[in-house]
Amino acid sequence: ISEYFGVILSIIVLAYSIINNSANYSIRISRIEESLNKLKTIKRNLETSELEKCVDEYNKITDNTERRSDVDFFITVKHLCNEFGISWITKKKKKEKKEKSTAPLTSKEKKNVWAIVLVSAISIIFWLAYYQQDVVLTFYLQDYVNRDLGFFELSPAHLTTTWNGLLCIVLSLAAAKLWAKLAKRPQGDLSMFSKITLAFVFLGISYIMLVMTELTSGVGAPSSVKGNVMWIFLFGIFLTIGEICFSPLGNSFVSKYAPKKYLSVLMGVWTLATFFANLINGQFQKIVEKMGIMPVFVTFAIVAFICAVVMFLLTKP
Repeated sequence: ISEYFGVILSIIVLAYSIINNSANYSIRISRIEESLNKLKTIKRNLETSELEKCVDEYNKITDNTERRSDVDFFITVKHLCNEFGISWITKKKKKEKKEKSTAPLTSKEKKNVWAIVLVSAISIIFWLAYYQQDVVLTFYLQDYVNRDLGFFELSPAHLTTTWNGLLCIVLSLAAAKLWAKLAKRPQGDLSMFSKITLAFVFLGISYIMLVMTELTSGVGAPSSVKGNVMWIFLFGIFLTIGEICFSPLGNSFVSKYAPKKYLSVLMGVWTLATFFANLINGQFQKIVEKMGIMPVFVTFAIVAFICAVVMFLLTKP
């Protein structure tokens, strides 16, 4: 309490000990300084056992210090700040800050901006593939997958939302320990581009599991021929691992590499990518009805691996 007592009291006295324009300026400043010195003395002699006594002395000093409202407060504050060596923010500093904010981007900052835009654009592909479990895969599970697990029939939501949620809890803890362990290496943790590469690799593998579901039950087979639910469980595992590698990177990636004056704009670009993924996803069932489910599974698998190769080539050694 002794560490902050003097500072708090100084601010209170400074705020309330306001000088009237019609009074003698130097005399009033001297009185305020005298009150401030008394408060400093109280601080030096402050003890917890004599706290009430110190408070009483403080009240007496502040009561005897003149306080008026019809004064030029900011001139008084500036004078006292200069007197006691407290830094004062001037218009010159504000002007310098403004000039700095309008400075053109450096070559490195421009590269960072393009990197954020590129990753945001590629994230549309990732989230579009991820969101298929909410619409397209739900219809597929309803009609073409044997969802019986013993004596219990799983709903499509159990195999997508519930399974994904449970995996996120378990695998996130494992991933956190893995990243922490990798960070202790001499070369440090994996780069963001490396993690994004892994995310697309696991995304591609997850769609291979869906391709296997269709192949084992027969491509184009009627709904009476059901696929094995174990492929769906494997799909959920690989998809969640990809999500854990990809999802946490967005905000941290933008915050780390975006130029400060464009931080909010580029954060919006990242969020906008998720918006477009949701927008396209809402119309994707029409594509499935025209092309069939198998071409969609294969396309997402191929595109995911292509994105993984692109991100790998962009990864610095």
